[in-house]
Amino acid sequence: RNTIIAILDSGVDPAAEGLKLTSTGETKVIERFDCSGCGDVDTSTIIRKVVDGCITGTTGRKLKIPESWNNPTGEWRTGVLYPFSIYPSKVKERIQEHRKEHLWDVGHKPALAQASKQLQDFENEVASKTTLSQEEKLQKEELETRVEVLKEAEKKYTDLGPTYDCVLFHDGTIWRACIDTSETGDL
Repeated sequence: RNTIIAILDSGVDPAAEGLKLTSTGETKVIERFDCSGCGDVDTSTIIRKVVDGCITGTTGRKLKIPESWNNPTGEWRTGVLYPFSIYPSKVKERIQEHRKEHLWDVGHKPALAQASKQLQDFENEVASKTTLSQEEKLQKEELETRVEVLKEAEKKYTDLGPTYDCVLFHDGTIWRACIDTSETGDL
């Protein structure tokens, strides 16, 4: 107890269950420093144009500059961080699973279920017919194609991960940095 230990390691996952809290409920990992250079962000792009309190970040998102930020030079350096490039593989896998479940599956699974149901309903409706009209053939082809496209999209789904806009500026005294981890542009 009451001991701080420094660990040099390339794959510490502070979100791992055993690293979250001490037995007394205090935060276990106090600070992390990445000295590898991995994750460095190119902030050589300089933005001087602020429109309606916003600048355009490297991702193309509109970034709302808080009124409380003091930037006497009016220069905003921007860059983009792809956090999957710096996460340990287990962290990346856990986040990809979460993002797939909460960002992809919530839209894709209902869309596939609905398309499959529409095709099944159509097939049940025309089951007694020996030949289909031209319109019915086109409708069936459309419904089959929807299901096929949705199934192929599931097979090809790849999560490249989040893209975080980074803003760097000098407030007249020190350099300040902000990373938009919300991906909403609300700094």
